Amino acid sequence: KHTSLLDFSTLGFMTWVMVAVKSDREQRQELGSDLSKHTNINSLFKINNGYDFLIEGVFRHIKDLEDFMETLETKFNIKEKQVFYLINELKRESFLEDPSSIDFILN
Repeated sequence: KHTSLLDFSTLGFMTWVMVAVKSDREQRQELGSDLSKHTNINSLFKINNGYDFLIEGVFRHIKDLEDFMETLETKFNIKEKQVFYLINELKRESFLEDPSSIDFILN
């Protein structure tokens, strides 16, 4: 698939986060479904090592993120969460961009 990479801040979305969450086992599927439909969620991953999901979210303001997290914690029994604010993108979507990388894999 082809994907365009956007500069979210240019579009007015100044808060970019990764959030790791752990939920009740009984709510895991419903939580994943809800997260996958939310308009502020750019990417969603099922992960391990004590957490269930890694959420990449994009919000206009920190207040919008806080409202999202409060709603999430009200609707679901979130056992643990870790919020990481993304400050600066250093590298993204570059796997196999160099033609010599393809030669390395094929040989």
